[in-house]
Amino acid sequence: DPLRREIARVTIETLIKDGRIHPSRIEELYDKVSKDMQVKIREYGEAAAFELGLTKIEPELMELIGKLHFRTSFGQNALKHSIEVAHLSGLMAAELGENEVIAKRAGLLHDIGKAVTTEKGEDGLYHCKDHAIKGVSIAERILNTYMCDIKVTNKEAILSLVRNHMQPLYILQKKNSKSAILKLANDLKGIDFESLLLLKKCDCEGSIPEKDDRHEETLNSVRELYYEVCSYPAGTGVQLCKLEDSDTC
Repeated sequence: DPLRREIARVTIETLIKDGRIHPSRIEELYDKVSKDMQVKIREYGEAAAFELGLTKIEPELMELIGKLHFRTSFGQNALKHSIEVAHLSGLMAAELGENEVIAKRAGLLHDIGKAVTTEKGEDGLYHCKDHAIKGVSIAERILNTYMCDIKVTNKEAILSLVRNHMQPLYILQKKNSKSAILKLANDLKGIDFESLLLLKKCDCEGSIPEKDDRHEETLNSVRELYYEVCSYPAGTGVQLCKLEDSDTC
Protein backbone atom coordinates (compact mmCIF):
# COMPACT_ATOMS: atom_id res chain seq x y z
CA ASP A 1 0.00 0.00 0.00
CA PRO A 2 1.75 3.22 -1.18
CA LEU A 3 0.16 5.36 1.56
CA ARG A 4 1.23 3.04 4.40
CA ARG A 5 4.66 2.77 2.81
CA GLU A 6 5.02 6.56 2.79
CA ILE A 7 3.98 6.78 6.45
CA ALA A 8 6.53 4.08 7.31
CA ARG A 9 9.27 5.85 5.32
CA VAL A 10 8.74 9.21 7.03
CA THR A 11 8.50 7.53 10.46
CA ILE A 12 11.75 5.60 10.01
CA GLU A 13 13.64 8.60 8.64
CA THR A 14 12.47 10.76 11.56
CA LEU A 15 13.41 8.06 14.09
CA ILE A 16 16.92 7.78 12.64
CA LYS A 17 17.43 11.55 12.77
CA ASP A 18 16.02 11.71 16.30
CA GLY A 19 18.12 8.80 17.58
CA ARG A 20 15.60 7.78 20.23
CA ILE A 21 14.47 4.40 18.89
CA HIS A 22 12.33 2.48 21.39
CA PRO A 23 8.75 1.09 21.33
CA SER A 24 6.96 4.03 22.96
CA ARG A 25 8.79 6.55 20.77
CA ILE A 26 7.99 4.55 17.62
CA GLU A 27 4.27 4.49 18.44
CA GLU A 28 4.26 8.19 19.33
CA LEU A 29 6.01 9.16 16.10
CA TYR A 30 3.89 6.84 13.97
CA ASP A 31 0.69 8.45 15.29
CA LYS A 32 2.08 11.94 14.61
CA VAL A 33 3.18 11.08 11.07
CA SER A 34 -0.22 9.47 10.34
CA LYS A 35 -2.03 12.67 11.41
CA ASP A 36 0.38 14.84 9.41
CA MET A 37 -0.21 12.62 6.38
CA GLN A 38 -3.97 13.19 6.59
CA VAL A 39 -3.31 16.93 6.41
CA LYS A 40 -1.05 16.39 3.37
CA ILE A 41 -3.71 14.29 1.67
CA ARG A 42 -6.26 17.11 2.04
CA GLU A 43 -3.70 19.61 0.74
CA TYR A 44 -3.07 17.47 -2.35
CA GLY A 45 -6.82 17.26 -2.97
CA GLU A 46 -7.34 21.00 -2.46
CA ALA A 47 -4.43 21.84 -4.80
CA ALA A 48 -5.88 19.60 -7.54
CA ALA A 49 -9.38 21.07 -7.13
CA PHE A 50 -7.98 24.62 -7.18
CA GLU A 51 -5.93 23.96 -10.32
CA LEU A 52 -9.05 22.74 -12.13
CA GLY A 53 -11.37 25.38 -10.69
CA LEU A 54 -13.45 23.04 -8.50
CA THR A 55 -14.79 24.37 -5.20
CA LYS A 56 -17.14 23.45 -2.32
CA ILE A 57 -16.02 19.84 -2.05
CA GLU A 58 -16.57 18.06 1.27
CA PRO A 59 -13.38 17.33 3.27
CA GLU A 60 -14.09 13.59 3.09
CA LEU A 61 -14.29 13.69 -0.70
CA MET A 62 -11.29 16.01 -0.90
CA GLU A 63 -9.32 13.33 0.94
CA LEU A 64 -10.31 10.73 -1.66
CA ILE A 65 -8.97 12.98 -4.42
CA GLY A 66 -5.80 13.58 -2.39
CA LYS A 67 -5.28 9.86 -1.83
CA LEU A 68 -4.76 9.44 -5.56
CA HIS A 69 -1.35 11.06 -4.98
CA PHE A 70 -0.29 7.85 -3.23
CA ARG A 71 -1.80 5.51 -5.83
CA THR A 72 0.09 4.44 -8.88
CA SER A 73 -0.89 2.86 -12.15
CA PHE A 74 1.93 1.38 -14.23
CA GLY A 75 4.35 3.34 -12.06
CA GLN A 76 2.57 6.65 -12.58
CA ASN A 77 1.16 8.96 -9.90
CA ALA A 78 -2.63 8.60 -10.20
CA LEU A 79 -3.43 12.17 -9.09
CA LYS A 80 -1.02 13.81 -11.54
CA HIS A 81 -2.34 11.50 -14.24
CA SER A 82 -5.96 12.49 -13.50
CA ILE A 83 -5.12 16.20 -13.59
CA GLU A 84 -3.28 15.77 -16.88
CA VAL A 85 -6.16 13.80 -18.37
CA ALA A 86 -8.56 16.56 -17.24
CA HIS A 87 -6.50 19.23 -18.99
CA LEU A 88 -6.07 17.14 -22.15
CA SER A 89 -9.78 16.26 -22.25
CA GLY A 90 -10.81 19.89 -21.88
CA LEU A 91 -8.44 21.07 -24.61
CA MET A 92 -9.39 18.32 -27.06
CA ALA A 93 -13.12 18.76 -26.39
CA ALA A 94 -12.83 22.48 -27.11
CA GLU A 95 -10.99 21.78 -30.36
CA LEU A 96 -13.50 19.17 -31.51
CA GLY A 97 -16.59 21.12 -30.49
CA GLU A 98 -17.52 18.73 -27.66
CA ASN A 99 -18.63 19.80 -24.17
CA GLU A 100 -15.44 21.10 -22.49
CA VAL A 101 -16.90 21.22 -18.97
CA ILE A 102 -18.07 17.59 -19.08
CA ALA A 103 -14.76 16.44 -20.58
CA LYS A 104 -12.66 18.23 -17.96
CA ARG A 105 -14.59 16.91 -14.97
CA ALA A 106 -14.82 13.40 -16.35
CA GLY A 107 -11.06 13.52 -16.88
CA LEU A 108 -10.40 14.38 -13.24
CA LEU A 109 -12.86 11.82 -11.88
CA HIS A 110 -12.25 8.92 -14.28
CA ASP A 111 -9.84 7.13 -11.90
CA ILE A 112 -11.32 8.31 -8.58
CA GLY A 113 -12.26 4.69 -7.81
CA LYS A 114 -8.55 3.88 -7.45
CA ALA A 115 -8.59 5.77 -4.13
CA VAL A 116 -10.72 3.03 -2.56
CA THR A 117 -10.12 -0.12 -4.61
CA THR A 118 -6.40 -0.80 -4.31
CA GLU A 119 -6.02 -4.39 -3.11
CA LYS A 120 -3.05 -6.72 -2.81
CA GLY A 121 -3.18 -9.50 -5.39
CA GLU A 122 -1.77 -13.01 -5.44
CA ASP A 123 1.30 -11.69 -7.26
CA GLY A 124 2.14 -9.50 -4.24
CA LEU A 125 1.36 -6.29 -6.14
CA TYR A 126 -1.45 -3.83 -5.47
CA HIS A 127 -4.17 -3.56 -8.10
CA CYS A 128 -7.15 -1.24 -8.60
CA LYS A 129 -9.87 -3.80 -9.25
CA ASP A 130 -13.19 -2.56 -10.65
CA HIS A 131 -12.15 1.06 -10.07
CA ALA A 132 -14.34 2.31 -12.93
CA ILE A 133 -17.52 0.83 -11.44
CA LYS A 134 -16.76 1.75 -7.83
CA GLY A 135 -15.68 5.25 -8.82
CA VAL A 136 -19.17 6.14 -10.07
CA SER A 137 -20.72 6.56 -6.60
CA ILE A 138 -17.78 8.69 -5.45
CA ALA A 139 -17.93 10.84 -8.58
CA GLU A 140 -21.68 11.31 -8.08
CA ARG A 141 -21.18 12.53 -4.50
CA ILE A 142 -18.54 14.99 -5.67
CA LEU A 143 -20.78 16.31 -8.44
CA ASN A 144 -23.74 16.65 -6.05
CA THR A 145 -21.56 18.54 -3.56
CA TYR A 146 -19.81 21.15 -5.66
CA MET A 147 -22.32 21.36 -8.53
CA CYS A 148 -25.75 21.02 -6.95
CA ASP A 149 -27.34 22.85 -9.89
CA ILE A 150 -25.65 20.74 -12.57
CA LYS A 151 -27.98 19.66 -15.36
CA VAL A 152 -29.18 16.09 -15.01
CA THR A 153 -28.02 15.26 -18.53
CA ASN A 154 -24.52 16.62 -17.85
CA LYS A 155 -24.27 14.65 -14.62
CA GLU A 156 -25.39 11.47 -16.36
CA ALA A 157 -22.81 12.11 -19.08
CA ILE A 158 -19.92 12.46 -16.62
CA LEU A 159 -20.94 9.39 -14.61
CA SER A 160 -21.39 7.41 -17.81
CA LEU A 161 -17.86 8.35 -18.92
CA VAL A 162 -16.39 7.42 -15.52
CA ARG A 163 -18.15 4.05 -15.51
CA ASN A 164 -17.26 3.07 -19.07
CA HIS A 165 -13.86 4.67 -19.65
CA MET A 166 -12.05 1.30 -19.58
CA GLN A 167 -14.34 -0.33 -22.15
CA PRO A 168 -12.86 0.89 -25.47
CA LEU A 169 -9.48 -0.79 -24.93
CA TYR A 170 -10.94 -4.21 -24.13
CA ILE A 171 -14.12 -4.45 -26.14
CA LEU A 172 -12.38 -6.07 -29.12
CA GLN A 173 -11.11 -8.85 -26.84
CA LYS A 174 -14.62 -10.04 -25.97
CA LYS A 175 -15.98 -13.18 -27.66
CA ASN A 176 -18.75 -11.23 -29.36
CA SER A 177 -17.40 -7.73 -29.80
CA LYS A 178 -20.43 -6.58 -31.82
CA SER A 179 -22.80 -7.55 -29.05
CA ALA A 180 -20.49 -5.91 -26.50
CA ILE A 181 -20.42 -2.63 -28.38
CA LEU A 182 -24.21 -2.65 -28.61
CA LYS A 183 -24.36 -3.05 -24.83
CA LEU A 184 -21.89 -0.20 -24.37
CA ALA A 185 -23.85 2.08 -26.70
CA ASN A 186 -27.00 1.38 -24.65
CA ASP A 187 -25.24 2.27 -21.38
CA LEU A 188 -24.00 5.68 -22.52
CA LYS A 189 -26.34 8.34 -21.15
CA GLY A 190 -26.24 12.01 -22.06
CA ILE A 191 -23.07 11.54 -24.09
CA ASP A 192 -22.06 10.24 -27.51
CA PHE A 193 -19.57 7.50 -28.35
CA GLU A 194 -16.99 9.97 -29.69
CA SER A 195 -16.79 11.63 -26.27
CA LEU A 196 -16.03 8.27 -24.66
CA LEU A 197 -13.26 7.65 -27.21
CA LEU A 198 -11.92 11.16 -26.60
CA LEU A 199 -11.66 10.54 -22.84
CA LYS A 200 -9.96 7.17 -23.39
CA LYS A 201 -7.50 8.71 -25.84
CA CYS A 202 -6.61 11.38 -23.27
CA ASP A 203 -6.35 8.67 -20.60
CA CYS A 204 -3.84 6.77 -22.76
CA GLU A 205 -1.96 9.89 -23.87
CA GLY A 206 -1.60 10.95 -20.24
CA SER A 207 -0.18 7.56 -19.23
CA ILE A 208 3.35 6.20 -19.36
CA PRO A 209 3.42 4.35 -22.71
CA GLU A 210 4.10 0.62 -22.77
CA LYS A 211 6.55 -0.91 -25.25
CA ASP A 212 3.78 -2.38 -27.40
CA ASP A 213 1.35 0.52 -26.92
CA ARG A 214 -1.19 0.44 -29.74
CA HIS A 215 -4.01 2.38 -28.15
CA GLU A 216 -4.56 4.67 -31.14
CA GLU A 217 -4.88 1.72 -33.50
CA THR A 218 -7.24 -0.02 -31.06
CA LEU A 219 -9.45 3.05 -30.59
CA ASN A 220 -9.70 3.56 -34.35
CA SER A 221 -10.78 -0.08 -34.76
CA VAL A 222 -13.38 0.34 -32.01
CA ARG A 223 -14.69 3.49 -33.70
CA GLU A 224 -15.06 1.65 -37.02
CA LEU A 225 -16.84 -1.26 -35.31
CA TYR A 226 -19.20 1.12 -33.52
CA TYR A 227 -20.31 2.84 -36.71
CA GLU A 228 -20.59 -0.49 -38.50
CA VAL A 229 -22.80 -2.02 -35.80
CA CYS A 230 -24.74 1.00 -34.56
CA SER A 231 -25.57 2.73 -37.85
CA TYR A 232 -28.71 0.71 -38.53
CA PRO A 233 -31.57 2.55 -40.27
CA ALA A 234 -34.39 3.62 -37.97
CA GLY A 235 -37.15 1.07 -37.52
CA THR A 236 -35.02 -2.04 -38.05
CA GLY A 237 -35.86 -3.22 -34.55
CA VAL A 238 -32.29 -3.71 -33.38
CA GLN A 239 -32.40 -4.46 -29.65
CA LEU A 240 -29.72 -3.05 -27.36
CA CYS A 241 -29.12 -5.26 -24.34
CA LYS A 242 -28.63 -3.64 -20.94
CA LEU A 243 -24.98 -3.52 -19.87
CA GLU A 244 -24.39 -5.44 -16.65
CA ASP A 245 -21.61 -4.58 -14.17
CA SER A 246 -20.04 -7.98 -14.83
CA ASP A 247 -19.43 -6.91 -18.43
CA THR A 248 -17.31 -3.92 -17.47
CA CYS A 249 -13.56 -3.87 -16.91
